[in-house]
Amino acid sequence: MNEQEILNSVLPNLQFIHDYHNETVSQGKALKNADGSITTTYSIGIPFDGKIYEVPGYDRDAGRKITEDEAFEKYTPMLKSGELQKKYGDFGIPKSNYKTILNLYQKYKKMSDYGNVPESAIKYNESE
Repeated sequence: MNEQEILNSVLPNLQFIHDYHNETVSQGKALKNADGSITTTYSIGIPFDGKIYEVPGYDRDAGRKITEDEAFEKYTPMLKSGELQKKYGDFGIPKSNYKTILNLYQKYKKMSDYGNVPESAIKYNESE
């Protein structure tokens, strides 16, 4: 599979994460971690209604990673109300496909310029 084929295969489930990454970069709100890596999304899987929904675990307005509990509290009401599904469709990943989808997305990220976040997009620095 080439880069575009991989992206097309995972976007039904990861469009929210993909868009959040792009918006974080374009808004200049990325986090430079203590180890030098860059965070734009830090996705977290939230179980809901028999599926796993990948949601952002990075609060770009505060410049910090949130805990799984915080992500659950923030996004579960949006899933229950259908707010996220109205924008992104049913992006829940069946548990049986979860690792495969995430592995494909990691492969896409390595093949693409996903990780090439310009210095101008970094607003926050994590202390060591």
